Amino acid sequence: MRKIMLLGTLFFLGVVGCGGDGKLAVSVWGEAFIEEKIPATEVVDGWEIEFTKFLVVVGGIETGSAAGATGPSVAGFKVFNLREKGEQLLSEFVIPSGTWDRLAYSVSPANAETQVGNASAEDAKMMKDAGYSIYLEGTARKDGQSKTFAWGFKTNTQYTGCKSERAVVQVGATAKTQLTIHADHFFYDDLEDPDAKVRFQTIADADKDNDGKITLEELAAVNGADFAGLAHYGVGRFAEVKDLRAFVEHLSRTLGHIDGEGHCDVKL
Repeated sequence: MRKIMLLGTLFFLGVVGCGGDGKLAVSVWGEAFIEEKIPATEVVDGWEIEFTKFLVVVGGIETGSAAGATGPSVAGFKVFNLREKGEQLLSEFVIPSGTWDRLAYSVSPANAETQVGNASAEDAKMMKDAGYSIYLEGTARKDGQSKTFAWGFKTNTQYTGCKSERAVVQVGATAKTQLTIHADHFFYDDLEDPDAKVRFQTIADADKDNDGKITLEELAAVNGADFAGLAHYGVGRFAEVKDLRAFVEHLSRTLGHIDGEGHCDVKL
């Protein structure tokens, strides 16, 4: 029994710590879909979607492991404009060596304490003044048509149990992990289906005054029987979602992943 316990202890130390410290660098990235565009080939109804601004407030990092260990946390938040190319450093901190493969982070409304990541001072002030957690501007195009959007959201979402394969810290070295923001989720046609498609035509059709600008108020006007009758939009167990604005706002709470396609659970 003593031998079994000793082996178990050694295994635990091997997974979550090796008797020394290293560092973990956590960055934020929006991938090519934000930096460049969502090409028409990725959208089932043929629209091309290009962002001109994509601001997000990220922070509240927590570290843990599948073995049950709890590591350091970083409480602060920063505003990033993910239109800027490349990974943006959120935080780098000392952490015991080992495998930290269960991380958590939050996308939360900006406040007076929110720091500036790579966003401009003007954009950071706007996010703080409005209390936004996410703000995006862009243009969608198809067959000579053009529709613009500028949407801000105040949602507060924690992404937990994020399964990183990169956060393996060696003594005296720096491991890197990436919080990946998937902008195409904003245009999914289902709130729960893992095979949800990216669509834009229904959002384009919400521009009832045909001024070329799709507002959140116009999305909210797609409600009642009009919303219930949408051919491809499923709300699943989220019966409280009764209009297109609420649908898109709910999708704004599904953007977070880790290390590209790594899964995170969502805590609303």
